[in-house]
Amino acid sequence: MVENVNGRLRAYMNIKRHVSSNFYSLVQLHMNAKKYRRSRVESRKGHSPLELLTGKPWPEFIDLLEEYGFWDKDMAEQVA
Repeated sequence: MVENVNGRLRAYMNIKRHVSSNFYSLVQLHMNAKKYRRSRVESRKGHSPLELLTGKPWPEFIDLLEEYGFWDKDMAEQVA
């Protein structure tokens, strides 16, 4: 798991040289809220790690950002 996080952050760290704890928290939330597209275990497909842990449905990552005010719906329309 650590190699996965380091691999994802390496390009960003090469540019910024410093990564805040808030950014690490955001990456952690993204990795835990992202639903598995494929898995060797069939029951994991279409579920996020948070859903598997709690047994309850969780919103998508972008919906969590909108809910807590980190992402504006107008921004989402511009990206899409």
